[in-house]
Amino acid sequence: MRSYYLRIGLISLVLALLTAGLIWRAVADSSIRILASAPNGDAVSVGTTIRLTFSTDVDRRSAEQQFALSPPAPGRFFWEDRTMVFEPGQALDAATEYRVTLLAGVRDIGGRVSGEEQGWTFRTRSQRLLALRDAANGSAEIWSVLPDGSNAQLIFSAAQGINSIAVDSSGDYLVYVEPRGSERTALMLLDLADGSTRPLVDTPEASVSGAQWSPNGEFIVFERRALVNGALGVPRLWLTQPDGTLLGPLFSGDGSDISYAAAWAPDGNRIAFLDGSSLEILLYDFLAIAASRWAIVARRRSVGCPMAVAWCMPARNRRAARRCYACVATTCNSSSAPISPMVMVVR
Repeated sequence: MRSYYLRIGLISLVLALLTAGLIWRAVADSSIRILASAPNGDAVSVGTTIRLTFSTDVDRRSAEQQFALSPPAPGRFFWEDRTMVFEPGQALDAATEYRVTLLAGVRDIGGRVSGEEQGWTFRTRSQRLLALRDAANGSAEIWSVLPDGSNAQLIFSAAQGINSIAVDSSGDYLVYVEPRGSERTALMLLDLADGSTRPLVDTPEASVSGAQWSPNGEFIVFERRALVNGALGVPRLWLTQPDGTLLGPLFSGDGSDISYAAAWAPDGNRIAFLDGSSLEILLYDFLAIAASRWAIVARRRSVGCPMAVAWCMPARNRRAARRCYACVATTCNSSSAPISPMVMVVR
């Protein structure tokens, strides 16, 4: 009799385990899958976002936790309905194969859990050099070439000429300064993918120069000179966005300031530039005062006769990596003794 009950107990235990396994399998083998994914291919922009569209509503936090990118890159998530978007915090490496993986364990809003890993690969395009040159017919041309000098391609030509160019960190867009007569110039945006152009700053009241992209590609700083009766005024730094939204001058004063030679810090939160009135370096810190759009940190250093400012970030050791350096090139057109280059350390 005892063995009979023992067999019954063992059979009941086996049935219970089988039932639990079937239930777990039903929960794990849910319909959570990726319906659409991007980017794809072997010539992806280094400024791309990564998008995954799910077949059902999922727990967003669990999806973000199961997301993996290899090689890894810092970034942030945002959502568009059932589409999860990962936006890298910096440009991806060029000519590199990336794998996007969604690990098992993503939950839907019903509590079911994905039981399998999903993913795909893509490759970023190779680095390119962009060169500006004058053509024989008087126009200006922008050429693309690989770093080894091969595969040179003409990507844009402007009959009016081009004074200068600046490329965003993704390599997708370029701004250039185009002449509009003897004194006036306009700031134009060129889409490097399709060759289309549109004006960002083009007004008969001003001339522009010295455009520089912010590291994240969200802003463009440029020098604006008022044009009155054919005469150019002093340079003042202004900001615009790639969609053409003009944000106005950095200084909101009476317009008497002289500011030029802007250089974005690598973190994108500061701009070092030259003050033509005081011959000093000024540093704008956009995060210094939360209540002010144009928060200023007036760290000034006399630089003699300034020409240009540049940033560098040494990282030979941990202590050095916590500092940024704004360097200025100087010169004088007088008989005074040459002035040595100056380095301003900004913590």
